Amino acid sequence: MRTLRSDFSAIRPRRGWLIPALLAAALPLMASLTACQVKNVGSQLSDARTTRFKSAEKGLELRMTVHQTDVDAGDTVKIDLVLDNVSTGPTDLVFNSGQRFDVIVQTVRGVEVHRWSNERLFTLATGRVRLDPGQQISETVEIAFPPSARENLESGQYDLIGLLTANLFLATPPVAVTYESDEDSGVF
Repeated sequence: MRTLRSDFSAIRPRRGWLIPALLAAALPLMASLTACQVKNVGSQLSDARTTRFKSAEKGLELRMTVHQTDVDAGDTVKIDLVLDNVSTGPTDLVFNSGQRFDVIVQTVRGVEVHRWSNERLFTLATGRVRLDPGQQISETVEIAFPPSARENLESGQYDLIGLLTANLFLATPPVAVTYESDEDSGVF
């Protein structure tokens, strides 16, 4: 019986495996990092459908802009999520995967009916992002209504909440969305 020593010398990998393995691991991570951009802060948005949460303690501001608040069956809602470093010093964020943001759809009573990330795959590699003062990361997500064929979504008001998925948890105040299902066509 072979024992595994603490220096892992009992494991003998095949020759030539390192470069392809590193490329296979790096490509999905690079794709997820390009989807999440780091930018300098420009002009502030003044849209009525924009909500913000500013953490004075952490020096961060999470902003969510919902581009459509009256939604019919079959519509897709575009949502911009932006995290600004509004402090005077750099902030380090640690992510447990390639995911940077999430959006929750919940009833006005607080019952979660959908989460944007439920139907997405993210790299499992942890990542670190350093935001210098005045920098931001952003991502645009889209949520279809109803979110999936498996979810029976009734007409009514729903709240969208944006989340930062880093080691520093931040959530935006809710943005109300009014959904009108198309019951005649059988879509809920």
